[in-house]
Parts: sequence; structure tokens; C-alpha cells
Amino acid sequence: MHRILTVVLLSLVTSTAWTADYCVGTVSELQAALDEAETDGADSEIQLRSGVYAIGADLDYEPTSEAFLPAGKLTIRGGYGPGCSSRSDADGATRLTGNGTRTLYATTQTGDVSIAGVAFEGVHVAMISRV
Repeated sequence: MHRILTVVLLSLVTSTAWTADYCVGTVSELQAALDEAETDGADSEIQLRSGVYAIGADLDYEPTSEAFLPAGKLTIRGGYGPGCSSRSDADGATRLTGNGTRTLYATTQTGDVSIAGVAFEGVHVAMISRV
């Protein structure tokens, strides 16, 4: 009986898709969400509220513990309204701006990172697969 219960519980744990959503409206909240997504062990979606985000330093997503704790997928999506309860597909609703020397780094072993609904002006995007 214990063996059957253990198998059922393990099946439930391993088949559950964990997700983590982060609603952000400032550059510091964006970096904090990237940091949290590195270690949450879930498929993470960072929801950027509409507006202009002036990047003063590079942004970094690098789950260094991926070898023993899978990082899951990362999706960064712009165009959200207050509280991230609604989303607009309007061009340029969410913009990351920089002076041409700022970079959003996404370094992963899985390379499972996507960005949608975000315009970049003077900000480079570097997706690096570390295998």
C-alpha cells in the first residue's frame, strides 16, 4: 500500500507544471524578477507594465544552479496594464531604452527564453546558450 501511494504522489509532483508570474513596473523590479526567476524552479513569466524603462545598468538572467535545479522557461512579455490584469498588443507600449551600451543578458543551458511585446531602443539583447 505504501509503495502505491508513493508512486501516485511522485506522479503528481512530477507531472505538475509550476509557473511563476511577476508583474513589474520599474527597472529594479525587472532585475529582481529576473533574479527570482533564476532560482524559482518554475516556468516564469515576467509581465512588464506599459511604459518606458530607462536602463541604467545591464540586466542579467543567469540561473547558475541549472545543473542541479532546472530553471524552467523564461518569458518576458510587455504591454500590461496596472496590476497586469490586462494586456495590449500596441506597438511600443513597453520600451526598454538605454544609451547604446546597455545589454539584457539571458544566459542559460536550456536556451528557453522568449521576449514578446517589448521594443528595445539603445539596449542590446544577448541570448547565450551555455552547454
